[in-house]
Amino acid sequence: MATDALALMDHLGWKKAHVFGHSMGAMIACKLAAMAPHRLCSLALLNVTGGGFQCFPKVDAQMLSLAFRFLRAKTPEERALVDLETHYTKEYLEETVGSCTRRMVLYQEYVKGISSTGMQSNCGFEGQVNACWTHKMTTKELDTIRFAGFLVSVIHGRLILLTVDILVHRIVHIRFI
Repeated sequence: MATDALALMDHLGWKKAHVFGHSMGAMIACKLAAMAPHRLCSLALLNVTGGGFQCFPKVDAQMLSLAFRFLRAKTPEERALVDLETHYTKEYLEETVGSCTRRMVLYQEYVKGISSTGMQSNCGFEGQVNACWTHKMTTKELDTIRFAGFLVSVIHGRLILLTVDILVHRIVHIRFI
């Protein structure tokens, strides 16, 4: 997928770009940065892991509940509820924004977004799991990013349920947010 991103940059005539990726997109962004560091102005990674076992969250009652509800979600509304609980803390969601809670605002946006694109197919889900499981960053690739000379920012919450920041500790001299 990183080669696809490079091909898109070529198609658009972009010599360099500021690259941002979230979750699996951050894995792709890391590969892109390692493959073509001269094409990046900066790299920003949100909730990234190094793939494989790093993708596994801690297993507890909350995570098992989320996994069960995620796999059973058949409507955009059900999926939005699980996504909100996965990506945000309860306190953040309960904050008031205008006349309603942030949960309600985000819920409506998530349902709208999921409804406009449709639910992910089983085949798509299996492909995503496989891509994340088989993603690896070698020491050489990490060194390429480390010494490329562009700013690398890693944005990662303290209470993130689905990511482990092992990869972050392997890229020294980065901005950790």
